[in-house]
Parts: sequence; C-alpha cells; structure tokens
Amino acid sequence: MKLLAGSALALTLSLGAVFPAFAQMVPTGEINGEVQSINGSTLTVQTQDGSTQEFLIDPGLASALNLQQGRSVRIDGSQLRRGFISGVDDNTIKVRHDNGDTHTYVLTRESRRYLSYGDRVVVNAQGHVVAEDRYMLTATEITPIYDYVVASTSSQTTIASSVPEPEPVVQQTYEPVQGMW
Repeated sequence: MKLLAGSALALTLSLGAVFPAFAQMVPTGEINGEVQSINGSTLTVQTQDGSTQEFLIDPGLASALNLQQGRSVRIDGSQLRRGFISGVDDNTIKVRHDNGDTHTYVLTRESRRYLSYGDRVVVNAQGHVVAEDRYMLTATEITPIYDYVVASTSSQTTIASSVPEPEPVVQQTYEPVQGMW
C-alpha cells in the first residue's frame, strides 16, 4: 500500500514539473515583447516584465513575418483552449477543457498518429486538436509591431516608419505594330 501511494505521489510531482514547461510554449492571453532569438522552430521572446518565454513557430512563418532579434511582437493566445483527452475512438476525440467543459472534435489523420488518452492538448479557434508540446504559433496569433518615429521640422511633421517603402511599379507601354495587310 505504501509503495502504491509513493508511486502515485512521484507521478503527480513529475507531471507537475513537466506541464509548466509545456504551458510556457503555448501563449495564454496577450503577450507583448521583443524577439530575443529564433533557433530553428523555437522563438524566444522577452516580455515587458523582463521574463523570457519560448514558443514553437514554423521557420517559414518566422521568415515571412520578418521576425528577427529586436523586433517587437504581440502574441495572442486568447482563442486557444487547453485541456486533456478524456476519450478517443476511430474518428473523434473528447477533450475535457481546463474550465470543466467537455467537447468532441473530429480527429485529423495526423493527430490520430500521436494523440492518446490523457494527453495535454490545445484546441485552436478552428477546432484543430494538437498536443500541447507540438503546438506552433500561427499567423493569426503572432503580429509584428512596427515602430513609428515622429520627426518634426519647423514647417511640417512627418512620420517615418521602420517598414521599407514599396518599390514603385513601372508600367510598360506598348507601341502598336503595323500589320502587313
């Protein structure tokens, strides 16, 4: 009996040590901060309170958003719902959310391969269920913040942006070719 109680206590303590590490990789609420580094698919952000948090992000998305060290970003995880899997069958999965609600979701082919009973998961706004430790930020959850500088001259005020100006589009004109007929 003591062995069983000791094993249960050890399991509870180990899960308590593991889940906070995963929770840090999934945003909760809105986070404003500055990109410290991008290493492969790991984005490290220093928040306004001085702490650092790591998130998973597709390297292609990081490149498309031009995320680089020093760039200010806003990460919004308010639409994400967390919970654990309380039931699985061939095509659906039951998730008991942290707020106590239980919902059933359709399994995707990929999620069928690695999700199982008891796993911690994240459900996004579209209803896709992903393991908490595999969740990658999407373009709807991360927004680069552009810094604007107000420059004042004696006669006018201009706003300069750190966003590069688009190249002007040059329109080609075509001369008609005279026909031989």
